[in-house]
Amino acid sequence: MGPLGLQTYSVRREMAKDVEGTLAIIRELGFMELETTAPAHMRPEEFRKRLEAVGLKATSTNTGWEQFAEDTKRIIGNAQALGAKYIMCPSIPHKKVLTMDDCQLAITSFNNWGEQFKAAGIRFVYHPHGPEFQPSPDGTLLDTLIKGMKPGIADFEMDTFWFLWPGYDPVAYLNRYRGRWILMHLKDLQKGAKGDLTPDAPESVDVPVGTGQVEWPAVFRAAQGNVEHYFIEDGSADPVGHIRQSLGYLHAARY
Repeated sequence: MGPLGLQTYSVRREMAKDVEGTLAIIRELGFMELETTAPAHMRPEEFRKRLEAVGLKATSTNTGWEQFAEDTKRIIGNAQALGAKYIMCPSIPHKKVLTMDDCQLAITSFNNWGEQFKAAGIRFVYHPHGPEFQPSPDGTLLDTLIKGMKPGIADFEMDTFWFLWPGYDPVAYLNRYRGRWILMHLKDLQKGAKGDLTPDAPESVDVPVGTGQVEWPAVFRAAQGNVEHYFIEDGSADPVGHIRQSLGYLHAARY
């Protein structure tokens, strides 16, 4: 397995109360890389200094569609100030159900933004969360997105939880579209839990890596030579406890 980091959305509540204390805990857990954004009250340059002070770096960052569409140059500047080499968009705007028209707009936008980020030395990725599994002539709208987005310009971050929640196999997609999944969120779904095509899941079904439905040996075999960076993400009510358990599993399994 490649470099292992943490998506700080996992500890968003802790960060809101105590940035320095939470960063110290993250470093104590052994992480050196993060997928993160600067806190709302802190400029990216300042947050980068806080990270560097405890031996952390922001490998990847993320922001919403609205921010990309509003001022891509500012987002590029923020990512550069943070020191990030990857930037992720987590959703496509849509009404009740994601449509082909929504995806065609996204393909055009992602390819455009991706070109701009590539010119700045940053790789752009999209993170599916479930609505993309609506059917399409290509199979699903996710297949449509993958086929329409330019490799090396607009690629993807896989989240294992958000594939299993709507009932899809992350291993199948890793193998079908090799080279398109350059980042990955390691996240497990409680055994027996079943979801739908919405990005809405209760905290209770988010369990430590190695205790849920994900077939991790198969995932890591398929990800080899495919995924460049991995980030644990935990959406439970006890993220630090879960992260410790996840790390224990990954280290014991020697991934």
